[in-house]
Amino acid sequence: MDAAGGLMKILFASGFQHLPQIFGGVMSNSHEIALALRTAGHQAAVAADLQPDDWLGIGTRVLGKFTDKRSVYDRILGYPAYRRWNFLESLPDLVEVIKPDVVVVQPSHQIASSKILLSLGVPVIVYFHDVLFDRLDGDPRDLDGALFLANSEF
Repeated sequence: MDAAGGLMKILFASGFQHLPQIFGGVMSNSHEIALALRTAGHQAAVAADLQPDDWLGIGTRVLGKFTDKRSVYDRILGYPAYRRWNFLESLPDLVEVIKPDVVVVQPSHQIASSKILLSLGVPVIVYFHDVLFDRLDGDPRDLDGALFLANSEF
């Protein structure tokens, strides 16, 4: 709940593609938490990179040609999934359209994504899923105001 005790809009953002375009721990984590949050009455959505050459990618790209591409999403998983050709460049438009109360930034491009979101005034939780810090695109210590979450003490 937000500070006033109301329901929240939570966006899970990842530079990876999302289910069913790709399968992995980050995607499963985002999916299960989004479903649980929606069951609790919150608005949860996913923003992810787009795999352009499968049926979902082609459909997303075609729909974007005939409508306001900033608003294009699918609901095949039970919540809005905003899939974008260039995930990082699309973040300002997605924030404007979705108006999230908080964004949970998952791999990949976590540091770059977080910097963009923080510059837009959006609260950020950076969720580390592994210890491959050499794959980060920057230094987490540069993210003033972000909160951090990890799935283990290690």
